[in-house]
Amino acid sequence: MSVPGPLVSVLVNNYNYGRFLRDCIDSALNQTYTNTEVIVVDDGSTDDSREIVASYGDKVIAVLKENGGQASAFNAGFTACKGQIVCFLDSDDVWLPTKLEAVVSAAEAAPDAVMLYHAYQRTDAKLRPLGRTLPISFLEGNVAEKVLASGGYWPFPPPSAMAFRRSVLASLIPMPEAPFRICADACLAYCTPLIGHIAAIRQALCLYRMHGSNVYARMTADRQQRTDSSLARERYRLIVEGANQVLARLGRVERFRLQDHIGYVKTAYSARSGDRTSWTYTSWKLVRMSSEPSIFVRFSALTKFWLESLGLQWS
Repeated sequence: MSVPGPLVSVLVNNYNYGRFLRDCIDSALNQTYTNTEVIVVDDGSTDDSREIVASYGDKVIAVLKENGGQASAFNAGFTACKGQIVCFLDSDDVWLPTKLEAVVSAAEAAPDAVMLYHAYQRTDAKLRPLGRTLPISFLEGNVAEKVLASGGYWPFPPPSAMAFRRSVLASLIPMPEAPFRICADACLAYCTPLIGHIAAIRQALCLYRMHGSNVYARMTADRQQRTDSSLARERYRLIVEGANQVLARLGRVERFRLQDHIGYVKTAYSARSGDRTSWTYTSWKLVRMSSEPSIFVRFSALTKFWLESLGLQWS
């Protein structure tokens, strides 16, 4: 961009992804928008990550810490940054060169938006595209009631496709670290719609690697893990409780209800314990899903649930 704009902080969080780290950092440094700072938080890696970070010299700001999980890395990175707009970048992902230019333009066009997000392209480990870009639908504007009604769930992207005003992150961070050793982005994505408006960029500006080790890729690729009711329910419980801790700290009266969370509801249906949800209640929550704008997505989720409840394979 020809006219200098706001400083944008890029927060790279890394743990033992040295094999992908150069691609990631290079994509952050080679942006068409140049008023940036790149902070690389290494969360106690035991591979060659720290040597790779050191090789960039003063091109990046290195934050080296003991392993504490994703929330602790986010907290440490935010403490070190100065930008008016803050973008997260997972160390196994890659940005397209115009990513930050598009984010800054969108932020200027929507000055009331506290969070901006964009589409992303899934790829294999060698960055070859897999399927269509995601998400299928976009939630924008004042969506607090819809997100609350869905227990925090909405079709938000991975961290590498999220950007925030510094002011909103300053209120959310430090986030509680114990519930968010993984999925720390969920804390931000759940709470931010209750603070202000959300804006979306429908262009895919990020390559999201599906390499079998990252959390979302494992959940997508490993059917057994996705349907392990006890593990999945515990993860959703931690996310909802952690997000509610943040809301309480902010003095907000709203709270997310685990019983409204569509991920929890679906996994609880397959539980054998007393908190199992009924077929009728689960179907009703899937039909409503107020924070999912796409009727197609809601219909697909309902159809999948019905087939699987009959023991049939969804393909």
